[in-house]
Amino acid sequence: MKGTRVLSCDQCREAVSAQMDGEDTGVAADVLAAHLRTCRNCRAFATGLHRLDDALPAVGPPAPDRSDAILGAVRRAREARSPAAVTGRIARAGLGLVAIVQMVTAAVELTGGAGAHSLRDLSAFQLALAVGFLVAAIRPSTAAGLLPTAAALALCLLAVVGLDIAAGQATSGGEAAHVTELLGVALVWLIARQRPAARRVRHA
Repeated sequence: MKGTRVLSCDQCREAVSAQMDGEDTGVAADVLAAHLRTCRNCRAFATGLHRLDDALPAVGPPAPDRSDAILGAVRRAREARSPAAVTGRIARAGLGLVAIVQMVTAAVELTGGAGAHSLRDLSAFQLALAVGFLVAAIRPSTAAGLLPTAAALALCLLAVVGLDIAAGQATSGGEAAHVTELLGVALVWLIARQRPAARRVRHA
């Protein structure tokens, strides 16, 4: 159509629309301009089209896709409200408290300056176990790895306490504080057990 020297009104209006859209008009520019100079209706059409284009807001770049971030936030909120997550938080808080109580008790016995060498060794083991409990409370991913060692160490400490009580070297009331070792092991087991449950919720 570029060789056409005379345009119909339909051809002119198609060319004007294409020009507005940044497309090839298929018409020579001078031919289009000549038709617009001589045709009042097509000139009014072109003027109206330009005004409409000016009135429309400029189209900006597409908004970034935030669907992954939104779905991730929904998933994290669901995980935080799940029974496994709630139980895990309670168990971690309890284990942290047990660790602090046990660390203070062991530190007092170690720095007291009195007592047999075996008692100080026992306090050192208690302190080491308490540190393990605290690490598991802060980083629950370590609970499963700590559980066998903590259970074995707690059982050994309780066995020593039991032998002391049986030999009359200690009383059950005086050694009641060692129940914290068993409580700590139970909480470590609960935290380790909750981790697979939390992962199942995450992938559900």
